[in-house]
Amino acid sequence: MIIKGDNLKLYYRDNRGLGISINMTEIEKEEYGYDLTPGQFIYSLIYDNNELYYRCVIKDVSEEGITIEKALLLNEERFLPWTKEVNGNLLILKCRPCEILFEKMKLKEAIARYEDKIWYEHGGWRKTSEFAKNLKNFVQLGQLKLI
Repeated sequence: MIIKGDNLKLYYRDNRGLGISINMTEIEKEEYGYDLTPGQFIYSLIYDNNELYYRCVIKDVSEEGITIEKALLLNEERFLPWTKEVNGNLLILKCRPCEILFEKMKLKEAIARYEDKIWYEHGGWRKTSEFAKNLKNFVQLGQLKLI
């Protein structure tokens, strides 16, 4: 299933100023989506209230949500709806298939360099990532563009 928009995040590290993580422009503009399928091992799933699941194995993906087989510190199957209400607030599930990129770059460049040290490690170091191969599951949406 192709996920996009508010449900998809691929961050890069902005080392100017505060050093915050920013979602890639191509994801924000919905130029790219992500083909999430059963069996994938992804970096994390997170709700707006910081309910977080790291190192998830995907069991099923549907219009209703995602079922994970297991995650870090969770050895049981769990269903996570795309949206849920908690204390009157609507929370959106965000899929982060990969870790944080070390710096801003075009998504096409990141896909081409996925095996390189393009990933951020705490402390400001570059590293490789076990989730890097997930970059190959990003797909370009809306091939036609108006000039």
